[in-house]
Amino acid sequence: MSKRGRRKFTWSDVKATQKGSHLTSYVNKPLEDLLVYLLGNLSVLSADHITMIVNALAFIVAYLIAAGRLSYALPLMLLVCILDGVDGKIARLLGKPTRIGKLEHSLDFLYEQAWYAAITWLVFKTTGSYLHLGLAWLITDAYVRHVYNLGWIAVGRPIKHWGTIGRAITTVDGRRNIYVWYTIASHAAGKLHTAVILSLAHAAATAIAYTALTLRKLKHTAPNAPSRQKPGGEGSSAASQSASSRLQSPAAPTSNTTPGP
Repeated sequence: MSKRGRRKFTWSDVKATQKGSHLTSYVNKPLEDLLVYLLGNLSVLSADHITMIVNALAFIVAYLIAAGRLSYALPLMLLVCILDGVDGKIARLLGKPTRIGKLEHSLDFLYEQAWYAAITWLVFKTTGSYLHLGLAWLITDAYVRHVYNLGWIAVGRPIKHWGTIGRAITTVDGRRNIYVWYTIASHAAGKLHTAVILSLAHAAATAIAYTALTLRKLKHTAPNAPSRQKPGGEGSSAASQSASSRLQSPAAPTSNTTPGP
């Protein structure tokens, strides 16, 4: 459809693209919606363009943090958090699948871990301590993402759709946006190491909650599944086929969804 013949998107159209339910989603929402409204109607940038801009800025942020230039890094971190919610909304608004979107969540994981590593390095460089806590933060966050995706693939829908408890947990769980605010507040207080401590504590609480909820859900989802099947043993073929069918299911994480917390 030509630009002249295409209908103009309304605020209602933009609001319908909101997917996130985390408390920080609503902090960024006004600016996200404004950008989506403008970009969606002007057709200046596609969702893929936004994704490329986000990742370019994100790795610049990682460098600035490691270099100790937080006065530049922190505003850019907030900008990245806002833009990261824009690309998916534009894709949903336009109804167009994205090419880079298929890798978006892997790229998100990469730059977010780079941020946490850079913060850990800066804290260690300036205090000579907290390195072990920073490493624990990275490891715990990686586990949180893995168990979230495991539950989504096995059950067919993400934790936030696992009833009242699932919605409650994913509204306050540990993730990038909340860690960014910990970093900003800790820097403002002159105690950047506090960001590492708070982020690790939040990630650990999230890991415990996700693990308990996933074990409970898997128990009720597949009560007759063999619990200790040896590789290549009896029933392994059926188990492999079952896992394969779940991985190929349309309910599994796809581009422009959120397969990680």
